[in-house]
Amino acid sequence: MFDPTVFDNLKTVLEGEVYDLDLDGKIVVTNREDLIDLARLSRTYRIYFRLFHDEKVEACISLDARLNHLAAELLSQNETEAGCVLEVSFSFSLPDLHPCEKIRKELHRIWGEKRTIEQILSFRYGENVYENKVIVKFHRLVNENHVEDLRELVSYVVQSSDVLNNIIM
Repeated sequence: MFDPTVFDNLKTVLEGEVYDLDLDGKIVVTNREDLIDLARLSRTYRIYFRLFHDEKVEACISLDARLNHLAAELLSQNETEAGCVLEVSFSFSLPDLHPCEKIRKELHRIWGEKRTIEQILSFRYGENVYENKVIVKFHRLVNENHVEDLRELVSYVVQSSDVLNNIIM
């Protein structure tokens, strides 16, 4: 009998949580990607959404299972290598750089100081608008033991989107 991988199980839980919020009218799913990279033998799942009442911030939750993670699981090898890399990101425009420090502080308040909050800013020459991609990194693998954490994570993403919308108004 075929057993689904950690990646498949977590993807199903994550997708269910996000689509439940979409059905409830709290968020709008804007895109999703379910990718298999044959060159690297890895899988990636990304789901993008925004708050129903505001379009300024697009959130993305990403699950990534690389060859070493899948091999550790399927071959019952090193259990600490089995799992997925989880990342959360937010993308939005800024008229200037002043909100960046407040963004960092507010996201650390929500996600905790153990998480890395990375802001990648870019701009198109000649335009006075910055594109900010904020990435929350967790520095650990997630597996089936973290299913309840994933449910809570989705609510943190919604809360973070709301806070970011208020900062960049």
